[in-house]
Amino acid sequence: MADKLVNSHDDTGAIRKFVDMGDGSFAERVVSVAGPAVAGASGYPAGAVPVTNTATGAAASVVATLPAAANKTTYLTSLAVTGSGATAETISGVGVAGVSGGTMTFVVGVPAGATKAIAPLIVNFNPPIPASAVNTAITVTASTFGAGNLAVYVVATGFQL
Repeated sequence: MADKLVNSHDDTGAIRKFVDMGDGSFAERVVSVAGPAVAGASGYPAGAVPVTNTATGAAASVVATLPAAANKTTYLTSLAVTGSGATAETISGVGVAGVSGGTMTFVVGVPAGATKAIAPLIVNFNPPIPASAVNTAITVTASTFGAGNLAVYVVATGFQL
């Protein structure tokens, strides 16, 4: 069966994508329709300093951190979580902390089988999500995918202004 695309009723700038998991179930992925804001030559606001962090691990929580900076606000523009399955099929959470409005949580389906890949979670934020305060880090944490998991990759991208 093919993936399904459905217009979001609560966010006019998003399309809800349901990915066929191959077992008769679907996992939701939210994809931004609009691209990144273009202001500076590199697509960032004038004066912004791009920041990116990648973290890897296996059978444990994995955290990618966009650092705090004195007298600057950190913004999250996108996140990505990929990895392999685990011994048993499960659902895992991805939390985004340090952002304005409080912690955001996403769900990732983890397939049974360490050599199977999860459906990647890729989220683009337009507009970017600011940190909850000046000089505050933003963390993206993928909870453990479970015993037998061989790899988890978390990428956070953004800028400081």
